[in-house]
Amino acid sequence: DINIGRISFKKVIKELSGFEEIDEIVNDYKKSFIKHQKINRELFSLIKRLKSRYHIFCLTNTNDIHFEANVENNLFKHFKKTYASCKIKLKKPDKRAFQVIFKENKIPKKETIFTRELWGTTASHIKNMIQGVNALYQKKLIIEGIGYKAEVSGESLMLNIGFSHRVKISI
Repeated sequence: DINIGRISFKKVIKELSGFEEIDEIVNDYKKSFIKHQKINRELFSLIKRLKSRYHIFCLTNTNDIHFEANVENNLFKHFKKTYASCKIKLKKPDKRAFQVIFKENKIPKKETIFTRELWGTTASHIKNMIQGVNALYQKKLIIEGIGYKAEVSGESLMLNIGFSHRVKISI
């Protein structure tokens, strides 16, 4: 349902986190997604070469946040147009998803070739999504230095970080 836009990944994050304002969570997630994304450079090099002679379209099964991150990262720049499952409300291998491309671009089916998805990238996305659901949202605090100390006490984080007093942060 997430990959065909019936439910927004942002809505899932909002429900799981319990927060109304999730912009910071979404932005951190996008940064992490882009940082750990494995891009098939060979494939993109081929697409870049082919686009001078052919109309190259992208049909990708993805959710709203991954689509936005990929757009921001210029991942689709070599395609004439990108069709995301979360936008067209259909996903591969549903033949109606392909028919959207044929109809909108007036492309003859007999002159069309579709290639398989990047399986390594897909597996990586699934792994990250499972980890995100299981671990929910978290930020790591790294304290470096001699004599620094941090401990959780009830609903507070108590820090000894070189001041004459302990620093208390509500969590």
